[in-house]
Amino acid sequence: MKKYIVFVFFLIIAFSSSTPIYASPDPGSIHERRTDAKIHIKGVVVKDTLIKKNDNPLSQERVVTVKIERILRVDPALAWHVNQEVDIPYSYIPGWGYYDGGKSIQVRGGDKVELWANIEKGQPSLVLGGYGIEILKAAGPRIEHIKEPLDSKWRRWQHSEGSLSVIILISLGLAVIFVYALTSKFGHQKKA
Repeated sequence: MKKYIVFVFFLIIAFSSSTPIYASPDPGSIHERRTDAKIHIKGVVVKDTLIKKNDNPLSQERVVTVKIERILRVDPALAWHVNQEVDIPYSYIPGWGYYDGGKSIQVRGGDKVELWANIEKGQPSLVLGGYGIEILKAAGPRIEHIKEPLDSKWRRWQHSEGSLSVIILISLGLAVIFVYALTSKFGHQKKA
């Protein structure tokens, strides 16, 4: 009997774990930061390259190389021109993660993009991280550079729309097993 109670208690804990929800920046703030950006260009992603893996296994330092098709605004010190390929460093975070207001950048060669950046330490830096780049036309499915761990898949599954009905069915099944175990134990005691 105690085994069943412990088992049911464990399943309730496993199914009731919650996933944190983080807010993204205010759309007005995003618009304001983009408007104030020193760099605003449109172009095509030539390549996306790993620079370094971080100590945090859920992020990487990468650089996206963009061939400029249109310059809307650029700092004169950069002397960028149309058809030039420019490197824009960024911090990659996978799309399956949970972040404190961050947005994943998932670009691939051939994507048409629009980006907003400022100059920091002599190099371009996207404004508001992932909010500093928009994919105008995707070249194909997104590429995850960091494989999703099993516990993250489990949390996502728990919170998907279809999983609620599965959880309810599993709970009902466990309840039936629990009632059966109770009745069969009492049934054996009466016979003795």
